This record gives sequence, structure tokens and C-alpha cells, in this order.
Amino acid sequence: MATIKINTQSSDPFEGARPVDEEPPELTCPLTGEVVSVDDVDGLIDLYERIDAMDRQLWNVKRAVRESLAGLTEGEAKTRRVRGHRRAAKVVMPDDSWDQATLREAWTSYPQYREEALRIATFAPRLREWKKMVNTSGPPEFEAFRDLVGRANRGPVGAPTIKVEL
Repeated sequence: MATIKINTQSSDPFEGARPVDEEPPELTCPLTGEVVSVDDVDGLIDLYERIDAMDRQLWNVKRAVRESLAGLTEGEAKTRRVRGHRRAAKVVMPDDSWDQATLREAWTSYPQYREEALRIATFAPRLREWKKMVNTSGPPEFEAFRDLVGRANRGPVGAPTIKVEL
């Protein structure tokens, strides 16, 4: 059986993937150059921990750089610019964050104003009740609702998370 060699130097790890006779698939650590076979659990966990630690450090520095650049801008606009002697950057400020509990309180307490200033932005199922509904039969209206909500489920999105235990 042919195996695939995975390219970790590209943003697409399967770019240029090709069958390689009798070699197990492997990953190359971009930090150390160490090659780890994809069937070596201990090696993969070690590699994951090294990359995760570096990723956190890089993310913290990246955030500090973004905050520093934002601090050098002037004005109240959402999109601002900053310029040095050689380089320039566009800084887009984050959107405001709103406390959902307080907005819900305003929605229910002041119905005469809610249509003017508020909107419902997110719907999500109550998972406990949804799981009960999946295996429940009922009137056609109930089943139509259940089927409609079921079609809204797009399934898991994104990569799995890893929590190292040992």
C-alpha cells in the first residue's frame, strides 16, 4: 500500500502530496526540523506540545504588536493608518462587544423601543431539548419544526482541539 508524505512547509499540507513506497507518512517540525512519523503517538504529542507552546508565545507577541500599533494611531475611526519612515499599516479597530444578558433585559423590559434599536442576531438550539426532540414523534407541525431545526445543523466546523494529558 502506498503512503503519502505530508508537506508541513506549505499552508496546504497536502500540496504536492505523492505516494512514497514503503515510507510511513511523516511531519517535519518547522521549529527544529525533527521528522516525526504519523504513527508515533509519543513523537506526535511531543511535537504538538512544542508547536503549541511556540504558537502561544507568537500569539502573545502578535497581540502586543497589534495593540502597540493601534496605540500609535489617532482619531476615533474604525479604520486608521499609521506610518513610519519605511513602512505603513492600516489598523482596523475591533467591533464593540455587547453583553447579551443586558440586551435581553432591554428587549423584554422596553418593548416599545426594542424594534427601533435592537435586533435578534443569533439563534442557537437548546441542545438538551433538541436531543430529546430528535427522537420524539408528534403532530405534523412539531415534526416540521424538528426537521427544520435539524436541517440547520451544519455539523462540526474546524479542526479538533487537543488537550495533552501526560
